[in-house]
Amino acid sequence: MAPPRDSGETPSIGDLLAQAEAANERHDFVDGRRLADLLLDRADLDLASRAGALLQKGVAELHLGAYDASSRACWTGWVLARQHGLDPLVSAQLRAQLGVVCKQQGRHDDALEHALGALEEVEGRSEIAARELAATLHNNIAVILLGQRDPDSSIAHFERGLALLERLPEASGARAARVIQHINLGRVLLRLDRDTEAATHLLAGFELAVATGHDAARVRALEGLADANRKQGRLDEALARIDEVVAHWEAASDPLMRAGAYNTRGSILLERGDPGAVTDFQRALELADQTGHADLRLLARQNLVQVCEAEKRFEEACRWHHEIQALKEERFDALRSQQVEELKVRHALQAARDAAEAASRAKSSFLAVTSHELRTPLNAIVGYAELLLEELEIDGALTADAGEDDLHRILGSARRLLTLIDRILTLASLESGQERLAIAVFTPSVVFRQVVQAATSAAASRGNTLRSDLALEGEMCSDPQQLALVLQHLLENAVAFTEGGEIEVRAERRGNDLWFQVADQGIGIAPDQVAKLFQPFSQVDMSYTREREGLGLGLTLCAHHCRLLGGSIEARPQDPRGTVFEVRVPWQLELG
Repeated sequence: MAPPRDSGETPSIGDLLAQAEAANERHDFVDGRRLADLLLDRADLDLASRAGALLQKGVAELHLGAYDASSRACWTGWVLARQHGLDPLVSAQLRAQLGVVCKQQGRHDDALEHALGALEEVEGRSEIAARELAATLHNNIAVILLGQRDPDSSIAHFERGLALLERLPEASGARAARVIQHINLGRVLLRLDRDTEAATHLLAGFELAVATGHDAARVRALEGLADANRKQGRLDEALARIDEVVAHWEAASDPLMRAGAYNTRGSILLERGDPGAVTDFQRALELADQTGHADLRLLARQNLVQVCEAEKRFEEACRWHHEIQALKEERFDALRSQQVEELKVRHALQAARDAAEAASRAKSSFLAVTSHELRTPLNAIVGYAELLLEELEIDGALTADAGEDDLHRILGSARRLLTLIDRILTLASLESGQERLAIAVFTPSVVFRQVVQAATSAAASRGNTLRSDLALEGEMCSDPQQLALVLQHLLENAVAFTEGGEIEVRAERRGNDLWFQVADQGIGIAPDQVAKLFQPFSQVDMSYTREREGLGLGLTLCAHHCRLLGGSIEARPQDPRGTVFEVRVPWQLELG
């Protein structure tokens, strides 16, 4: 059941996640998406629950036809699970779902890659959920390979999936999965003219479908059995099977499926020499024209041509031939129009992409040139101010009256401007892809202690206590300067927004990653503002009267440096106040 929309009580994360999963299982995908979005808006959402919510959102969006939204949710969840070392089963579920989305989008190579990758993560695991997922993945891979005209590999995967399902407990839902697997395998074997094997699997699927009450699967099995019986020359059995299919779709009042069933039954009757074939083909024609389904409209007319030619009604056959030709021309024109529109869209997208890239290059070039032009006079100001201070010190005339305070203000302001200009230059370099890594083997604890020590006095000047817990041993292979800049920017941010509080730095090695966090007791941030933190020239308070100065580039640079190091950065509010920033970067980057 979905939680009350106007209830004053806040459901627990576990309850919401279970409700989202239940909504998707009962095919209420609108509610599944709503519940997943509620979860993802929660500030107290832990990483494992976030991955679960993204999976449920991906499932719901897929069935609602929002393929891009589904792909984004599954991709984000999969990357999150991989980066944070979550249960491989969770990672595999997200990647498996991502493969399903890719298949729906027609990206079959990507779909196959994701399905195989997910299978690698769960194959050999003993948990029932992992074995069920492995069986499903074998089925998905088999379907993709079949579309790529590799029937032998497809059959091998169907058989492996079926073998896994046969060994699962009956109560686990394996029987329902076995129904689908038997039917899919039977239909593939049927296409390869391995009719006896096909009939065996289709019959097994039919019997399981009846036992489990899986009506849709029962009908698919009957359709397959009718084809198998027909190919084996057992027309009476084929007719009995297809009669059940026709009855099912008549009761369901589905014109598209009824048209297909009538076409099949008409073809069987035609082989038997039964005049009832004409009636079935005419019914199929009416239903096909009603639905506008192009393939069925053609098939119905082609079947009627066969009847007319068999009965030597050549004028009528000629009329149907003309209609078939007109339909083919209509389809060709529609396809050509679609291709023209797709080409226009492709050109428009390319033009927009080129314009955006040109604008980005122009912006980066402008920032770089402007920053260099500003830096030259500022360097002169700093140099002359330092020279004046030195001369006054030598002459012994350096006093407040002699302008000591003014000179220090000039120096402080100029150096601050130089720092801002350097950051603009760095951002321009990163965005234009000019920044390069200088990978080396180094001791991260030394780099971190140097950065923390350099920030201690700035923290103390605002009444803050800076603590560090650096549980780092050994050497890592990365870019020490980029890593130091990430920590430096995070500490500068923490000092700027914290007054009279604590700032804590923690770092440790977690698996193949270096993990560290900076937690402050500053003003904090609302959950809906977190996404804006890493945008350039952005601060939580963007008014001209804001208390804290700066261009809002520090966190943007952090995000760029993390990506350059192959890592990630996340931010979250901290109770009762403050913000926590977490960074993960690979412990070993490839040299060269």
